[in-house]
Amino acid sequence: MSHVAGWREVTDVSTDQFGREQERVSMRPIVALDFVVALAADMTASPPRPIQPGDVLSLIRLLMKRHFSIEVVSCDWYGLPTTRSR
Repeated sequence: MSHVAGWREVTDVSTDQFGREQERVSMRPIVALDFVVALAADMTASPPRPIQPGDVLSLIRLLMKRHFSIEVVSCDWYGLPTTRSR
């Protein structure tokens, strides 16, 4: 879980196609990471044990029950049988 702890102004300098420097000022978020959960599938087990979406939903429900505000949940697809290299 993470949240935006604040914002800061950042100045970027780049060079255009003619070699002239261009300066751009933008606001960037300061992201504070509260915690990360790593769930691991065991595709070598028999039968294979992929990560169950229900386990993820149970964790989300538990956190929401404890008054955590959860707006987005993301994950990668590493380890899924359909995405592994052949």
